[in-house]
Amino acid sequence: MLEYTLLANRGVLDARLSAPMAARDVAQLNEAVNRHLSEHKPLNALCIHICEKSDWEDVADLASHLNFTNDLHRNLNKLAVVSSSDIGEAPARITAQFPSTEIAYFEQTEPALNWASQ
Repeated sequence: MLEYTLLANRGVLDARLSAPMAARDVAQLNEAVNRHLSEHKPLNALCIHICEKSDWEDVADLASHLNFTNDLHRNLNKLAVVSSSDIGEAPARITAQFPSTEIAYFEQTEPALNWASQ
């Protein structure tokens, strides 16, 4: 399941994966991002929270889907990944989707959001 919050004042999309993603999650996220981009300043950063190691495959899939949302990958300056679990090989897949984006990994939410919104 994908939950998200658009922090318009910070220019950050804060996304949380708490269970495997469904197609409707991505469709809803795409709709929200497109609406935000048409009404506000661009999103400068994405913060992704992962609850369990098994969700990392979904993170790479999410990054792939976002890649096609209004060329979001070209506009993102930063990508913060929050997880207290072993991240395995997912960072390489995420990095491939966002080659010109600064990426950092965190264990806690607030430092990630603070870094992403700077």
